[in-house]
Amino acid sequence: MAMITCPDCNGQLSDSAPTCPHCGRPNTRVDQKSRNVGFLLGVGIFLIPLIFSWFTLRKGHTTTARIVSFVWLTLIMMIVLGTDTSKPLQNSSTVSARPTASEFVGSTTAVDVARAYEENTVAADQQFKGRKYMITGTVADINTNFMGDPYVTLKGGVNMFMEPEFAFPKSASAQLAALSKGAQVSILCRGLGDVAKTPMWDSCSLQ
Repeated sequence: MAMITCPDCNGQLSDSAPTCPHCGRPNTRVDQKSRNVGFLLGVGIFLIPLIFSWFTLRKGHTTTARIVSFVWLTLIMMIVLGTDTSKPLQNSSTVSARPTASEFVGSTTAVDVARAYEENTVAADQQFKGRKYMITGTVADINTNFMGDPYVTLKGGVNMFMEPEFAFPKSASAQLAALSKGAQVSILCRGLGDVAKTPMWDSCSLQ
């Protein structure tokens, strides 16, 4: 370590001091002594930039070395954060697609629907809830709820109070007025699940 003279104030300072202690002028000789990025540090920055890039912030490394290391760090972080690892890979050959609520699934009877909910509500919901089915059966009752919306029940429940119930829009009132108990009907509707083992359906229309 040698003493040098500050060109601004002529004060004495160490050649390794970053600034003049008298006037604060930056010591240009310190900046000129750049530290090279060694082989091991370069390998570390390339493989684990999150840790080794910070070593370029030590005194003596050039601005170029710092820019390169932190640009590489930023690139690696963008790649890592951009990869969605929250969803496991699925084998398309083993995962079956479940139909959406708007898709027609198939046909069944009111008796089968009622039996399915009586035996296992969870399994019946997985089969019918949120899906469209064509339901056939015998009319047990034609009525309206407290909102004045019409509905029809079909025979099939374990008793008269648990018959499958099918809700219609008010616009179908005239069509339902022509129905009579005991008539055979086919209804296209969407499953809602059950209320106390009573299967419920909505968005219904006579076919």
